[in-house]
Amino acid sequence: MIKFKVINNKVILSYTDEQGSSYWVYPKLDKPGSVLISKTFRVTKNELISPSNESKDYNPDAAVEFNIADKKQDYYCFNKDILSLNHDLYIHENINLEGRIFVAVRSISIFKKIDNHVSNSIYIGGDNENSIPESIFLKLLKNFPNTYELNKYASARISSILSSYLDTKDDYEEKYQKYLNKKVSKKGSNIQFEYSKIEVLKYESILEKLMLMLDAEESYTESQWQEELLQIILLLYPKYIYLFK
Repeated sequence: MIKFKVINNKVILSYTDEQGSSYWVYPKLDKPGSVLISKTFRVTKNELISPSNESKDYNPDAAVEFNIADKKQDYYCFNKDILSLNHDLYIHENINLEGRIFVAVRSISIFKKIDNHVSNSIYIGGDNENSIPESIFLKLLKNFPNTYELNKYASARISSILSSYLDTKDDYEEKYQKYLNKKVSKKGSNIQFEYSKIEVLKYESILEKLMLMLDAEESYTESQWQEELLQIILLLYPKYIYLFK
């Protein structure tokens, strides 16, 4: 579990292992390289501020604490290396620092995803001309895929691959598209973005199917090959309601 606190203009990451003792961190810090916390924060002994396991003040039941950011004017500046980013991260002092703004479900690093789409330092909140407004950032957090959506997406991808070889029980690709359609109609916002995700899934699935077919072309009869290609053509050109061999 991770928590944050601010002491003397420094952001302190406090980590406790949900499965038990956090002792495992200290031996790893003694080795070259860094330690990954919550699959998001990459820290070294340089950031460690809690007593080490070699100190007389060491408490095995206490949280392990690291200095991960320093205040610069109205922002807390997070070194890009700690978050495995290409750009530094600045979070305004008025924004409440908590785990959910850094780590999404299944330990997905939120700022690493954002970093993939930007070419400059990331500013959250405040008056910086390039900042993402706090309200927009919170909206972005709400739109991050939850566990239910990720499970549906995974099932759709698996179904797409297996359907080339087996008769699957359900059409999970169709179920996933219906789920996204329902999600769009419920929220009523950013429809173009939501439907683009469906299109991406469609083309990724088609590409995977074609690659698998080419890798195992000798296992297909001419008739089976034609059937598969006809299905793909109908997906690519939905205006055609039927195709003849």
